[in-house]
Amino acid sequence: MNISVTGRHMSVGQSLTNHIEDALKTISNKYLGRATDAVVVIDKDGAQFKAGITLHVGTKSGLTIQAEETSDEAYAAFDGAATRLAKQMRRYKNRLTDHHLHKISAFEKHSTASEKVVARTSTSDENGNGSAPDDAKDHTPIVIAETNSDIKVMSVKDAVMLMDISLKQLLVFKNSKSGQLNVVYRRPDGNIGWVEPDAKAA
Repeated sequence: MNISVTGRHMSVGQSLTNHIEDALKTISNKYLGRATDAVVVIDKDGAQFKAGITLHVGTKSGLTIQAEETSDEAYAAFDGAATRLAKQMRRYKNRLTDHHLHKISAFEKHSTASEKVVARTSTSDENGNGSAPDDAKDHTPIVIAETNSDIKVMSVKDAVMLMDISLKQLLVFKNSKSGQLNVVYRRPDGNIGWVEPDAKAA
C-alpha cells in the first residue's frame, strides 16, 4: 500500500507517520483486502490541526474515499478522520468490489460542465453598511476560479454513494433511469439531498 504523508505549516515526525501508516493499512485490509493508494495531509492552523485523508480504491480513475477532522492535537485529528473513513467503508463494503469499481471507472460521460467560483458581490460589514463593487451593479459576478468537470451517467444509488464518501458538497449527474440531469448535495443535517426535475413538467 502506497501512503503519502505530508505536513503543512508543521513537520510530521516518524512516530506520527508510523501511526498513520499502521492505521490505514489496518482499515484497507479489513474493508478492501488489497493494496491501494492513500494521501494524508496534516495542516496546522494556529492551535488547531486538520487531518485530511484521500484513499484511492483500485485506481485513481476508480473510486476515491475522503475524510477529514479537526482537533487541537495532530494524533486526534488523524484518528477522527480515520474513524470517519472506516465508517464510510463499512457502510459500502459490499459495493467496494472489483466488479463495482470497474463499473464506476467506466461510467459514460454525458457532458462537460464549467464550474466557477465567484466572489462575494458585497463589501458590507456585519451591520449591512458599505457598498457593492462596480461589477455588482450590472449583476455580473466576479469569477475568481474556474475548473471543468465531467457529468457522467449513473444511478441515483451510485451518485449518493459517491457523494457520501467524498468531501464534495454537490454532484451533478445524468440519471441512468430517467435520462435527466439530477443533483445530489450535502445537507446541513448531514444527510444527502436529491433534486430531480418533474418529468411531467419537462
